[in-house]
Amino acid sequence: MPRQIYVNREGTAIVSDTPESDVTAVRRIKVLHLISSRGVYGAERVVLTLCKYADSERFEQIIGIFRKKKVSGDQLGREAERLGIPVEEILYSTAFDPRQILGLIGIVRRHRPDLIHTHEYKANILGFCLAKIFGLPIVTTVHALHKLRGRAKRELQFSVGLLKYFSAVMPVSGDVRDELQALKVPAEKMVTIKNVPPLTEMRPASGVRSFREEVGVPSDRKLIGFLGRLIPAKGCDQLIHAIANIDKKDRNFSLAVAGDGPERESLEALAEKLGVRDMIHFCGFRSDTEHIYASLDLLVLPSREEGTPLVMLEGMSRGVSVVATKVGGIPDVLKDRVNGLLVPSDDPIALAGAIAESLNKPDETKKRAIEAKRTMAREYDVKTWAKKFEEIYAGIVQ
Repeated sequence: MPRQIYVNREGTAIVSDTPESDVTAVRRIKVLHLISSRGVYGAERVVLTLCKYADSERFEQIIGIFRKKKVSGDQLGREAERLGIPVEEILYSTAFDPRQILGLIGIVRRHRPDLIHTHEYKANILGFCLAKIFGLPIVTTVHALHKLRGRAKRELQFSVGLLKYFSAVMPVSGDVRDELQALKVPAEKMVTIKNVPPLTEMRPASGVRSFREEVGVPSDRKLIGFLGRLIPAKGCDQLIHAIANIDKKDRNFSLAVAGDGPERESLEALAEKLGVRDMIHFCGFRSDTEHIYASLDLLVLPSREEGTPLVMLEGMSRGVSVVATKVGGIPDVLKDRVNGLLVPSDDPIALAGAIAESLNKPDETKKRAIEAKRTMAREYDVKTWAKKFEEIYAGIVQ
């Protein structure tokens, strides 16, 4: 018989293989996560990390993934299954294909979740409909608002307007919380839970060599990295402009762009136009991020909008020096000239200066990287982070 949680007459929870005469079994709380995904980027990694580190004796996690038909690849599903997390796909042809609701209804009937946890725009709307149909509580993590801004104003107002009916709204930074409050999301509904990096998995040094060999960067050449979706909010175009603004005598480095998205072709064309295409390696989506971090001399986040980016937290926790823009929750974590360098967004000249300084002053850069790693160890514990979600789940369901 599997180990379960029991509660004795004094109200104390205990874990046992078999119940004693004076205890009552407590069923695990089932949480259905809903997310639209085209890779394993920030929001997806938050979901995976939460499912991995939440107390499996108290909570059962299921991930429902919205995926467009005829679009190849389900990296999130494969990674979840590798971790032993049950996965359900909700396929669709158009953005609000009504068959998605039928698929969601089937998932609820099969798994009987106690609570729905949504991530991002589509999941919020369809998850809300599902919660209403079955009378289930619903919570959401708001990773950032840039996806919402890209839609018609009426749709933005509708999607954010639904959040007042959610049991809890969890922005990932104070900046995102302020934006939600300005959009009339009730303050009493919101609990800010800042992202944390998952625990480091040790990888063999051979992985570092193979990544550099794969992208064609010799061991004596500096390597800077960009990891993320190739969308306007992430600002990869600004990074390419910045590289073009660095003096040619200081261009003794390469850039690895790990990620994919709708801007890839235009970014490659921009690099060609600016004469820096030979310095940039577009790697597409990569799941071996540990090898990439271990290969980098510098991690750059040129974002226009952010919550609390997991890429930054992961890089800092692994001792990689970071240059980032002063947007979203980034300045809450990255302190200029203490554990990284900060520059204004949409300022490729300033970004170029920070990159050149980081590469040309390795001793100072290393000191900031060491302090970044200390910051993560001191202030960002993944198990404490997971417990915050557990408390919210338990408080709502029980």
